[in-house]
Amino acid sequence: MVRVRIDVRPASVTWLTAILALLSASAAPAAAAAMERAVTIEREDYRGWSNTYRLSNGLVEARVVTDIGPRIIDLRPVGGENLFHARVAEAGGRGEARWMFRGGWRLWVAPERTATTYALDNTPCEVEIAEGNALRVTGPVQSEAGIQKRIDIAMAASEPRLKLVSRIKNVTAQAPTYAAWSLPVMRPGGRAFVPLDVGPLTAFDATRRLILWSYAEFAD
Repeated sequence: MVRVRIDVRPASVTWLTAILALLSASAAPAAAAAMERAVTIEREDYRGWSNTYRLSNGLVEARVVTDIGPRIIDLRPVGGENLFHARVAEAGGRGEARWMFRGGWRLWVAPERTATTYALDNTPCEVEIAEGNALRVTGPVQSEAGIQKRIDIAMAASEPRLKLVSRIKNVTAQAPTYAAWSLPVMRPGGRAFVPLDVGPLTAFDATRRLILWSYAEFAD
């Protein structure tokens, strides 16, 4: 069982927590061993993106692509499968004339609009490594949206956890209104647990409202 907790707040801290049943049987030895290891950040080629940074603490590892993005394309227990879905046909691509889905985790803005939410994110980002266990990735200015995105990613030394801080900077003289939108695309086969409001059983109120996007289909 994999539990992913995502808390989204504009310009605030987001915790992506992967608690793995695979590790639960030996959690204490694994944690003790992880405390002896330092978090490592190495650059590697990931499916054609040569400037991909892999963060690892011996328990989990995350891969952050910077040839495009910013985007976390891969998050997995060491030796396990990617928790995110990555579209194979779009891997390694860059410079396309249209927006690409690709998969993984990305930072968006709401409300959903073509010119702003779907602004192209297929050119190189700036990268900084801080204190050995943190990565700062700053995307290029998105002129149509009037913003610039930045993510700070730090890995805990003794837990399967990433600390993710997302920021959206206004680069115009105007005062646009956006909401930060943290969007992970998970690989198929998982289960989502969604609490539903019940309310007093004698109220006879419509407490379960289903909201669909204009392009959504009930068959999905």
